Amino acid sequence: MSKKNLKYVSIALAVIGMILIASGPVVGAVNEKITLLDEKGKTVHNDSMNFMNSTYAFSFTLEKNQKIDVEMSVDLENMTVHIIFVEKSEYLKDLEVNGAPNAGDGLQMLYASYDDFVVGEPIARHDDNHRTLTMGSYYYMEFMGGYTGNVLYSIPNDYVILIWGENSWGSNSTLGEQAYFDIKVIIDGPGQEAAILFYLIGGGVICVAIVIELIYSKKQRT
Repeated sequence: MSKKNLKYVSIALAVIGMILIASGPVVGAVNEKITLLDEKGKTVHNDSMNFMNSTYAFSFTLEKNQKIDVEMSVDLENMTVHIIFVEKSEYLKDLEVNGAPNAGDGLQMLYASYDDFVVGEPIARHDDNHRTLTMGSYYYMEFMGGYTGNVLYSIPNDYVILIWGENSWGSNSTLGEQAYFDIKVIIDGPGQEAAILFYLIGGGVICVAIVIELIYSKKQRT
């Protein structure tokens, strides 16, 4: 390669390396949280109060130190909706039996309601193993698998968000024998890891550019 081309290559690589490093924070922010589910008007049949195979179940996997956030609300009257987090293995066992879901089977979570969000103050969080929603209810829930001393801790595993409920109007309702709810599920993404990867690749490219520049300088002296 000619001396002139070496110079151009080193400059190009240096620019690429700086772009990669500068992109690190952006890539990290974009991948910090991943939306797994965002739906309005989800339904669960009244039969879910008595039979597991009529419940709504959303499966997810938590890796080490991952947290899942769930936002859920009910806006219609005469609706009662229950939500818990359970291990997937336990859910599958209960599904085989096909009995009524049990709120007591839920794993511990942290949650906040509308009243816990005050401007200028930290979000007040409470702990419980289940939540029940009726018209006007909203809950923001956090779950990591384990809980102790008012703190969530990580237990990597396969889990299920289990939801059941009823429309108390039943067959007399124009909405049918089902309860309606809105739900959004967000999980921690690889934001920090992605940012570090961009830093490392960018730094590596710049190192290559420096080596090429040194080779170019050496050729200039000969």
